[in-house]
Amino acid sequence: MKKIGFIVDGFISEPQELILKKGYGYFPFLTDIDGVVYKDGIDLDQEDLLHKLDQGKSVKSSMPNVKAVLDTVDKMTKEYDEVIYFPIGSSLSSSCNNIATICKEYKNFHVYDNCWVGDQYNEIINHIKKVYEKYQTLDKVFEELEWIKNNSIIYVLPIKLNYLIEGGRVNNSFKKFVLKTMSKLRIYPYVKFIKQHVSTAGIARGVKGAIIQIFKKLGAFVKAKDLKTLTENFKIDWIHGIDEEVNKTVRKVSKEKNIKIDTERWTSSAIAVHTGPEAFSLSIMPRLEKREI
Repeated sequence: MKKIGFIVDGFISEPQELILKKGYGYFPFLTDIDGVVYKDGIDLDQEDLLHKLDQGKSVKSSMPNVKAVLDTVDKMTKEYDEVIYFPIGSSLSSSCNNIATICKEYKNFHVYDNCWVGDQYNEIINHIKKVYEKYQTLDKVFEELEWIKNNSIIYVLPIKLNYLIEGGRVNNSFKKFVLKTMSKLRIYPYVKFIKQHVSTAGIARGVKGAIIQIFKKLGAFVKAKDLKTLTENFKIDWIHGIDEEVNKTVRKVSKEKNIKIDTERWTSSAIAVHTGPEAFSLSIMPRLEKREI
């Protein structure tokens, strides 16, 4: 029986030690804070790295080391019949396309552009393993991945807008809007990430107002008729930063609305460089254990 392997990067927001124990390959992003380079998920735990990023004057991220990428791909393509890499989405980083180009000679290595984050990768990998085990074909695997992607969305609320502006992940019209109005008013814009596209999703007065809007939009996206449908059939994941007041507000609104958050974890530095160490995301996807294979 043919075997399928998987590679992830810092967007999974887990330490390398845990990732390798699961049998995944791992590409760590590099985060430069005032001239000191840290490997995401390796050199410091996520919380400590976020605090260093918050205190840094000059921060930037770069794609994983090319040699490390090639070594990992070479090893895994020999161990598995097919290998799929789930990168940070191409609309957020050029590393997706760069790694595809670097590794193009490996015919059984496949880059699947996506819009997932955190524990979603674990759920998807476990599901896709079962799909491949049953059908033994990548056509069915990619068909299933497309279905999951079409039913998944991420909302991101940056707290300090300078990271979003300087990170180059928003369009020019939005930048002008932010620069004109947001600096003077307590208005919080938030963005959505769906099908490899990033766009403005809405604005709210105050953090709590934005959180309430995001929860409503998650339900609307999956067309949930009620909270029971939402929590039974869909999984909500929360990636958060180091602003404890913001984190408390997310928990409070979730409790008030009786919405279950399935997982929470620290954001990776690769994300925080562009959104700020206080930013958070809420994402939704189908509960794959309920889907027939």
